[in-house]
Amino acid sequence: MQAIQVKILGPTTHNGLRIKAWSNRHTQYTEARDYSIGPQAQAKRVVAGFCEKYKWPAYTGFGTLPNGDWVATCGGEV
Repeated sequence: MQAIQVKILGPTTHNGLRIKAWSNRHTQYTEARDYSIGPQAQAKRVVAGFCEKYKWPAYTGFGTLPNGDWVATCGGEV
């Protein structure tokens, strides 16, 4: 089982607000903030995109960490 951490990245001089997902396997997936949906809904969409990009099984759990980031668990062998 793998954990995928997700956080909102603040804007820079070159990029607007973004949501980034990453794991301890040095894999990452970032998406521009979509204001038509809530941040948690987009975080779940980013995790789904992350799993699809790296051909991992779909995520099986989703929650919030004490620092405000989100975490998803990816079930099965990867």
